[in-house]
Amino acid sequence: MKSRDVSSIDIIVSTNYTPYNHKPGNLFTTIDSILSISDLSQKNLKFNLFVLVDGLQKDLVGKRHIENRQNFLVSIYEFMMDKGQVIVNPEWGHLSGSLSYFFEHFTHSEHVLVVQEDLVFVNDIPLVELLHLLDAYKHVCHIRFNKRTNELAGLDTELSEVVLQGIPLLKTNNWSDNNYLTTRNHFEDKILPRIRDEQTFPENVMRELNAFSPSEFGTYIYGGLGMSQTIKHIGGQNGRLRARFEGHKIVTSNLWLIEALRFAMKLSDAWNSLQRNEGQKDFKKEACE
Repeated sequence: MKSRDVSSIDIIVSTNYTPYNHKPGNLFTTIDSILSISDLSQKNLKFNLFVLVDGLQKDLVGKRHIENRQNFLVSIYEFMMDKGQVIVNPEWGHLSGSLSYFFEHFTHSEHVLVVQEDLVFVNDIPLVELLHLLDAYKHVCHIRFNKRTNELAGLDTELSEVVLQGIPLLKTNNWSDNNYLTTRNHFEDKILPRIRDEQTFPENVMRELNAFSPSEFGTYIYGGLGMSQTIKHIGGQNGRLRARFEGHKIVTSNLWLIEALRFAMKLSDAWNSLQRNEGQKDFKKEACE
């Protein structure tokens, strides 16, 4: 078994090539924001930086997509040459599959910072102190950085403020994929078994579980009530449902929206088919007369 370093942190920045995400500019901006965190830039903490690239989706195996993805990967390798390691999932697994692949093969440290490529840090965070909290308080397992002001909003419908070692946190009933700190043990013991085979965003699995058993998953938001956002979404219009159509395929990050649109398209196809059949019957009737 590979040895793990308890005095460092693994920083995982996830990304994925799609026809609408084929240039890694947002990824680079997010990585620069991570490297600007004081405890990292001042070398108060050793860290291993990884860019985790998901495998190519099966419906994107055409020559153009393969070439574009290759260019996407080359740009990432060049950018990361003096910063860290690039890991490519050998098959498409969505975010849950990519994280499962990483934790099963590449973890080095006892602490982990999980970051999405388009969620950039806009305020500094006391990273070393937060890691101390994860070690000192076993009920604190998942510390999320908020992309909005800390308040009752969205799926954070229950918040309770605590101060631990001078650091304010909010206990929340919500589990989110937004940038978060956790420990290797917690992820491997509590999260990985539940998301390994799901091929989705982990939050789609974990939110309901966390709501029913919040003490098991220990989800907190960094900062007290009213504190301004720590991260910012730079990948598109924040807070809006987004869907694109490519041929007859729907491309969106909202799984319920995918299913709703697919159902609507099926109804539309069925209606059009019915209309065509009725038209053919009328035509045949007129021809016979």
